[in-house]
Amino acid sequence: MIIQHGINDIIHPVGTDINPFRPMSDLPTAQEMIDGLRMYIDTARKYGLNVYLGTLLPIEGWRTYADFREKLRCKVNDWIRSTGEADGVIDFDHALCDPLRKSAFAEGYDSGDHLHPSLSAYKRMAEEVPEKLITR
Repeated sequence: MIIQHGINDIIHPVGTDINPFRPMSDLPTAQEMIDGLRMYIDTARKYGLNVYLGTLLPIEGWRTYADFREKLRCKVNDWIRSTGEADGVIDFDHALCDPLRKSAFAEGYDSGDHLHPSLSAYKRMAEEVPEKLITR
């Protein structure tokens, strides 16, 4: 199982002055996001599944991008990269980010909205998945 979860939790809370249904209090802390990933890992383990965590993708340029959101994304990615709680990590962020501006997609990998990967980026993400996960 590959788990890549959390970017919507980071980008959607905007405050009730903009969206009455997305107060800033909905913005999780890094620890809350990590605890959520741990819950997914624990649940998968109960079913005997191996778990690989995918890092969160760059978001610079997205309409709600802000430094505090980038810092949160990076804290979660740092934990994903360093945890021993999963069977492995697939560093989608590293594969798709601009090496000179790590908070943004590299040339050709942005679908145009600065949030979703392009078709070539999805191909690149697929190349990052360890072959042992797709062959038996």
